[in-house]
Amino acid sequence: MENKNEFVDIKLNEEIYEILKFWNLQRKQQLKEKNWGTREPIFKVQTREYAITHEDYSPDKIEICFDFGGDFNCFENLEEIKEYYHEDCFSSEEEYNEFIELVEESNNIYDLCNKMQFLDEDSKIKCDQVYMFYSQEVWKDQAYFLTYKEAEDYKIYKSHNLGVCRIYVDYPGYANRSTLNKFLEILDHKDIFEVK
Repeated sequence: MENKNEFVDIKLNEEIYEILKFWNLQRKQQLKEKNWGTREPIFKVQTREYAITHEDYSPDKIEICFDFGGDFNCFENLEEIKEYYHEDCFSSEEEYNEFIELVEESNNIYDLCNKMQFLDEDSKIKCDQVYMFYSQEVWKDQAYFLTYKEAEDYKIYKSHNLGVCRIYVDYPGYANRSTLNKFLEILDHKDIFEVK
């Protein structure tokens, strides 16, 4: 089958040739198999993180944090609190018992936070500070790829560092007239090697 594209005779480094061939074959195949929502997809591996936000902005995560004499710990629910704290964490058995009783009497972490902030003078609990943290889920870019396969491979060999992660499909940008966009168009939609 004759390729109708125009070609030039050049000498190309073998490694560059193999990379171009791999990209061309992979990208054309992945575009046939799936609609990525864009003509020239770029694949990003992203990790989930949480950024502090205000309670009015529909937070994804809410934590209560205690400062017991410099021992600062945050929790998402009452069960975590009961699992973490034991008698050795407190200066006396009375302080521990009062704290656990307060946790067990609370309906949720908001309720516990309010109770802790308004302890009376007779309380045995010596908590320096009680905070509520509101967090919004954000996805941070970790690596960029021209093929989905390479992004998947990266997720596997870097899984010990990534935690919760995903592959996100992006594109070079709306009405991008750059050489990057032109290069991706050629890789995705043309035969880049002459077939004789």
